[in-house]
Amino acid sequence: MNQPILAWEFNALASDLALSPLLLPDGVHTLDEVTSRLPAGAYTTLRTYQGSKALRLLDHLQRLKQTAHLAGVDLPLQQDTLREALRQAVGQFQRAVLAPTDQNSDVRVRLTIDLEAHPGRAFVAVERLALLPPEAYRQGVKIVTRRLDRALPEAKLTRFIERSRSTRQSLPPGVNEAVMVNAAGYLSEGLSSNFFAVEQGQARTAGSGVLAGVTRALVFESLQRACIPLKLEPVHLSELANLQEAFITSSSRAVLPVCQIDELQLGSPGPLTLQIMHEFSALVMEQIEGL
Repeated sequence: MNQPILAWEFNALASDLALSPLLLPDGVHTLDEVTSRLPAGAYTTLRTYQGSKALRLLDHLQRLKQTAHLAGVDLPLQQDTLREALRQAVGQFQRAVLAPTDQNSDVRVRLTIDLEAHPGRAFVAVERLALLPPEAYRQGVKIVTRRLDRALPEAKLTRFIERSRSTRQSLPPGVNEAVMVNAAGYLSEGLSSNFFAVEQGQARTAGSGVLAGVTRALVFESLQRACIPLKLEPVHLSELANLQEAFITSSSRAVLPVCQIDELQLGSPGPLTLQIMHEFSALVMEQIEGL
């Protein structure tokens, strides 16, 4: 059964918030489908915790401004307005969609800033958070590699969602994510995640040419707390056989172990991945704050 999605429009340049509901057409069942109907722009996606709390919300809002700058559109985005829009949208969704006994359920939210049609116009869309089953974290998930890259690697632009649609829709059954590979054969990041490998007792991920995800930054802190060395260097396709462990990260996945990359079997989550998962969960509980 398709879950309902609610969306609103507002002015991200104004100091006073006025949310206007968007009438979504039939057949819109995902945040990506909502985004495809909006003007092209910058976006960020986050999830709530304990119903109305978020993780590093300021970082998400700063990323919108940074993406706009990288795209050549500097906007005086009002962070207080953006934050209030999130708070009101989440509250309205919970009251309109969730049962009275389920008001503290977590949701997934996407903020989009129009950079082309009317720069500064903003949209917020909310859906119920759908988490992976616990066995995905106990057993790991399968991922594949695909030749693809971003035009502006460090900018989170909605145009990439449309550009990567065919890759996303053609994923084999049972595959959770596609990790992009550049022309030189190096793994950069997933379509909607960051990619980490573990080899010789250290974690490894691309240091540049990828989105500086909010979750990725928290993983860096988790590695530091766990005293696990980090190597900021992408993995080449020819090096996959040397990996002992791997995992992907995103706001909704958190730290998700990988058990298979293409035809390479990695087995169940290894000790370093499990340690990182533990530290990450502890950091989340320490840093979540009210919207």
